[in-house]
Amino acid sequence: MAFPKITACIVCEGARAELNNKHILLGYFGVAPDVSIIFQDIKKPIQLCFVFSAGKGAGVFKLELKVSTSDGILVPNSAVSSVEGEFIEARVTSNIFFGFSAVLPKTDRYKIALFVDGAENYSTSVDFGAADTGPATVN
Repeated sequence: MAFPKITACIVCEGARAELNNKHILLGYFGVAPDVSIIFQDIKKPIQLCFVFSAGKGAGVFKLELKVSTSDGILVPNSAVSSVEGEFIEARVTSNIFFGFSAVLPKTDRYKIALFVDGAENYSTSVDFGAADTGPATVN
């Protein structure tokens, strides 16, 4: 079986593991690409969690999160940005959690991409704005 198909990307401030393979999402912003986040000060580090929801899959894969500006500038993630994970065929659903911690270079619509074994598998977008400038706008 192959890598599972990603069907959604939830954006929140963090996630906490619970019993029975459950998680609590903290500071829920929404489901990308319908997410616009306004920060008080865009020059300060931000911390987010991207939760990729998927169906059934099986195998071992190297996963990597890449966040970039609309003009392709990659934002360095000071949290763990790549992991190797195994998907168990017996599970009907899969969830992939990636923390993201960085200083954003500007307000913009950012591309959120999940790479599997070095190739882009899924991407979406999130608008990041600052309180003094409002929501990001892309022309």
